[in-house]
Parts: sequence; C-alpha cells; structure tokens
Amino acid sequence: MKTRASRKGIAIAARDPRCGRDSFSVAGRSELPGPHGHGRVPMPGAANRNPITTEVTVRKLIESTLISADGVVGDPQLWAMEYRDAEVEKDALERLGDADAMLLGRGTYQVFAATWPGQVGEFADRMNSIRKYVFSSTLDKADWNNTVIVSGDVTAEVSRLKQQDGQSLALYGHGLLAQTLLEHGLVDELRLSIHPVLAGRGQLMFRESAKTPLKLFAAKTLGTGVVVLSYQPVRS
Repeated sequence: MKTRASRKGIAIAARDPRCGRDSFSVAGRSELPGPHGHGRVPMPGAANRNPITTEVTVRKLIESTLISADGVVGDPQLWAMEYRDAEVEKDALERLGDADAMLLGRGTYQVFAATWPGQVGEFADRMNSIRKYVFSSTLDKADWNNTVIVSGDVTAEVSRLKQQDGQSLALYGHGLLAQTLLEHGLVDELRLSIHPVLAGRGQLMFRESAKTPLKLFAAKTLGTGVVVLSYQPVRS
C-alpha cells in the first residue's frame, strides 16, 4: 500500500508484512517524492546526478485498546474481565507475540506493574519479560522487570524507537500517551476491542482532538461477543 511521504526526501515504497513493519525507500538529496507518493520529482539542477537509494525499515506502532459499548476505556478491570476467556487470551498472546517492546504512560505502567508480576500463564510471562518503555517526567524508579524510564520528548523518542531494528511496538490503552502519538502520526494501527457492556462511568476514549480518518482493514467477532476492529489512520 503506497502513501505520501511525511518528510522531505522520503518516499514510502511499500508495506512490508514481515515482522509487522513498514518498508521505506530513502532517496538521495537530488529527488523528492512525487505527487501522492508515486514516483519522484527531480530537484532543480539534479538532472545529471545519480541518486543513491538505501532502504530503511521502520517498526510499526500498534495500539490495542479495550473499550465498552458506551465508549469507556478507563478501569477495564471493572467491566472487561468477565469477557476474557481462553479465546481472548489466545488472541491477545498472538498480538503481543508480534511485538518485542511495549510503550506505556505512567498511569498504565502503575496499573500493569501492580497486576502482572503476580500472574501466571503464557500471556503473563510475556508481559513480564518484554522490554517496556515508560514515558514519564515524574517517575523516579521502575521496579517491573525489563523496564526503562524515558523522560525526553515523547514524539522524538518514539520516532527514534521506530527507526531501530526489531519487531513492532505495542501500546495498550488510549490515554494521553496514545492520544499524543496518534495526533503526531506515529500510530500505525489502532485495534479497538469493543465489549458488549455499558460501563456506565469511567474515562471516555473520545476527547477533543483533531479529526483523524480511519480505514478499517480487519474485523473479528469473538465468542464472548467482543468485536475487534482494526484500523489504519489515513494520512493526509
């Protein structure tokens, strides 16, 4: 799938399904991406130059969020756990298996760090062992296994992580961190697991922000009635 380049001198060549990553073609300074990302437009005076093209692979950032039928994303342990059966566990493990690092805000980190170290099973083992990056300017220490605190600029640090070698990056919940990354065009997939329950109260997913068109590319209904909708943000 082709799309427009997001910064000068970079044209997206194709989506690479391997390892959940996108493949980019980075042209030399003598060329710019053509209209709609198709082809290239020579820069003035570049007719006689031979551009050097190298390939850069960028990791995908995939957000997975539990949401109630009335739009609540806060405190899912109060309304989502009765729908977590073996099928849901298997689906969650498969998705986490495609990632080799997890991004968290302080709030999500504190909930997860208080929950998962005492759990057993394949999913708990994966949650406890995977590399975790916590974005916070106020968190002093992180005791959860394999956790790194990141206090720098969020968008710059996540952009750097996406350019490193590895599998996809996982992001759970739609808090301030997820909203910020989505608004800055850093989220590649948005997976909403819609639960057949009206939570009645709690933090809503929907908050004031810029309009973001989404393209539905997958939908799955689980036995418990949970519907998993997978979207790709449409970049303008």
